[in-house]
Amino acid sequence: MEELRTSIKEVGLIHPLAVRISTKDEEITSIELISGERRFRSLLWLVENDEEVYDRDQDRMVSAKELYETVPCCVHYDIDDEKALRLACDENGKTKSLSVAEDIALVERLVRMNYSTEQIIAITGQHASWVSHTVNFRKKLPLKAFEMLLENKLARSVAVNMLSFPEKDREALLEAAIAHEAEV
Repeated sequence: MEELRTSIKEVGLIHPLAVRISTKDEEITSIELISGERRFRSLLWLVENDEEVYDRDQDRMVSAKELYETVPCCVHYDIDDEKALRLACDENGKTKSLSVAEDIALVERLVRMNYSTEQIIAITGQHASWVSHTVNFRKKLPLKAFEMLLENKLARSVAVNMLSFPEKDREALLEAAIAHEAEV
């Protein structure tokens, strides 16, 4: 986030946020952020701390409170959840990739919403095996391995390989891997 805030301060907001607006009888009923949460949080921090930021239109530094009183957004009207999720995944694919923890949260959310594997594949643009592994990380990895995965201390590829071993051997495998890393 610090890197993103610095970028916004120095070169301005390059990509607008994406939002969906729901309406009923031509009245706005809700506004929901589709993508750009990191940008939005960074903007909030810059505004709350009244930082000086670069205004590309004026080619000078200005108050974040002044510049970001309103935020540029790409607006999508009355789109369904699936389309909003596809837009979010597409946007994230073009910018910074999601972390493993964010991947897991997204897939688990889709599963809770009763999306099929095929729908999750279509939304995320990933393969069936990727979806299956992501769904199984929480259920099938030893708790310590799962926590390490969420903290980015265990590579996704290692977690996937762990799933290929019998469940009874995974804890010992993790401990052996940790011991080996300590020796290297």
